[in-house]
Amino acid sequence: MDKILAIFIPFVFSFFSFPLAQWAGYRYELIDYPSVRKIHTSPTLKVGGMIILTGYILGVVILKTLWWQIGLCLILIFITGILGDKDILGPKKRLVLQSVLALLFIIFTDASVSDLRLFQLPSYLQIPFTVLGIVGITNAYNIIDGMNGLCSSLGIIALMTIGILGGLYDNNYILMHTLIFSSSVGAFLIFNLKGKTFMGDAGSYMIGFMVGSLSVVVANKVPHVSPYAFFLNSLIPIFDTIFAIYRRKRLSRDPFKADKRHLHHMLSRRYKSNKRSLIVLTLTQIILSSLAVLFHKSTPLLIIFILIATLFLRRLWFKRIKILGIVL
Repeated sequence: MDKILAIFIPFVFSFFSFPLAQWAGYRYELIDYPSVRKIHTSPTLKVGGMIILTGYILGVVILKTLWWQIGLCLILIFITGILGDKDILGPKKRLVLQSVLALLFIIFTDASVSDLRLFQLPSYLQIPFTVLGIVGITNAYNIIDGMNGLCSSLGIIALMTIGILGGLYDNNYILMHTLIFSSSVGAFLIFNLKGKTFMGDAGSYMIGFMVGSLSVVVANKVPHVSPYAFFLNSLIPIFDTIFAIYRRKRLSRDPFKADKRHLHHMLSRRYKSNKRSLIVLTLTQIILSSLAVLFHKSTPLLIIFILIATLFLRRLWFKRIKILGIVL
């Protein structure tokens, strides 16, 4: 019953918070205007972060599952995103703030990554490595947010996978929080797919931070789960981010400057359909996350899956792939 309420209550609050978020968006000019590098053609609100945060906070309070460490960090990462949406903070300053928040979360929860299975991290590298991981995942979901439904869908898949991995080892607290947050994102997704609002930096940062921080907690508290399961669980955002940085550096461009050559952009142009691009990427991540759950104990297999999937995504970026008679 608790799990049903964890899906229902946040969804309702998020869904019905849209008019208030809409008012705030117009009041404080949280509007995304069309540009050369963007897909949309008309000014659109970017208040998805407010919708998601409302459902999550009210959900954990009503269900009495408040986790103040993650709640506080989410509010602060939301504020960081709003400052980015308002062009008050540049990318580098946001990275600094994200790093501080990741460090605070690690200190608050006493959770960091130490065992990479192939080798043990030295004690002096454990916290910097974990901060880098959380910040990297946070920005990976922000970078992938270039098409309606993509960041939300991948975020829900990743969070539910983390919840399942926690639930397998009786960590129902993790499962409850992933359900509550995913439900809030799901309500936003309805408005997003209709083109009524974007999530903005505030929303994508929260999704990425939630995925990154909960991955760290499960990796730290559940020794049976290989850390590579979490890498595979977010492989599409991670691949797109690393490949974007590599591509821009190779062309001697600013790695922080956005372009229209991300994986979802390439697929949309190839298919002449944003919807088909969304379906292909979502189904691909579902398969990868399913493998992460099924083989979460096996580091060698997970590494093999990561390598094969990376080659697949790179190939998909460049040209069509035919699998079992289906052309991707």
